[in-house]
Amino acid sequence: MNIFLASACFLPRFGGPARSVCGLADSLSCAGNHVGLWAPDQSALYTPFLSESSNVQRLSGCFQQATSEFGTVDLVHDSGIWLPHNHKIADFCFRHNLPRVVSSRGMLEPWSRRHKGLKKWIAWHFYQKRDLQTADAIHVTSPVEAATLSNLGFKTIWNVPNGIEFPPREFVRNNVDREQPLPPSGLRTVLFVGRLYPVKGLPLMLEAWARVRPEGWRFRIAGPDEGGHQKLLERLVSDFDLKKVVSIEGSLDTTEKWKAMHESDLFVCPSYTENFGLAIAEAMACGLPVIATQGTPWSILKETKAGWWVPSNVDAISNALQEATGSSLSELSQMGSISRHYVEEHFTWSRIGDFMLRHYRELMPS
Repeated sequence: MNIFLASACFLPRFGGPARSVCGLADSLSCAGNHVGLWAPDQSALYTPFLSESSNVQRLSGCFQQATSEFGTVDLVHDSGIWLPHNHKIADFCFRHNLPRVVSSRGMLEPWSRRHKGLKKWIAWHFYQKRDLQTADAIHVTSPVEAATLSNLGFKTIWNVPNGIEFPPREFVRNNVDREQPLPPSGLRTVLFVGRLYPVKGLPLMLEAWARVRPEGWRFRIAGPDEGGHQKLLERLVSDFDLKKVVSIEGSLDTTEKWKAMHESDLFVCPSYTENFGLAIAEAMACGLPVIATQGTPWSILKETKAGWWVPSNVDAISNALQEATGSSLSELSQMGSISRHYVEEHFTWSRIGDFMLRHYRELMPS
């Protein structure tokens, strides 16, 4: 098949979608498909998330120019909604009778719809609802997101999770039967990796940390600032008197991310909403137990005893943090082992790419 993949950006600052769309592109290409990758900011040309041996065609120019450069297009898969280029893609595919799949990326979940709600209400009524109605299918990555789309009246919904990039073996924790030595700082580490943005719920986590103040632990926050949110977080760290145990760091490259996860003992994701939560899966692949909120689709953490899955409020996060940091390291290691085996079984890109390709073929003429 000739598959055209589009997203807003393929740079690290764009978070999970940049990685997951590139991962899908590589997996589809490895399966023998002609795959093109395009973003309106031209970042497909220099994204770091395609494999070095990738045969994916990196496209540039406006969307129409990119489709001409690509050649025959059997199907367009657009990741994201609300932005002008998403509407242009919808209009182009409608006029040219091209099958179009849209990944909603959690952008229709209640918290996301309330954020900048007036602009989204206007866009919804002027074009966005119609653009989704004319899509041949809507791709989601969790049952919760599928239910949201179904409640909005949409019919053809594909629930296919993201695949993940797995860490090099040297960054996978394998310490079920032994205690990890203390790091030079003398403190165990709780880690967050992701965008610094209101939806991530980091103020909740900082308030929870201030309540619990776990002895012998520190909290690393790593990721790109978005919209000046880092200033609020820094103010909270100061107000809660946490400067000695909380560090707010910038973006990590891929190797730095794996190293940070390998050196940590617990991963946290206190988001109000996530359509998938790629960093959660990556932390699990490194062998970390995870505290995630019920705004994420990771109930499996609780079901398999791989971590904690709690409501998005300070009380619940505080209780989970106290329990986690009060657990023995062997207990945390056992949870991390469960995490690692779960993602290895369910989230390889070859598996996910095969699922998606079967869905694509459903849209092709008989």
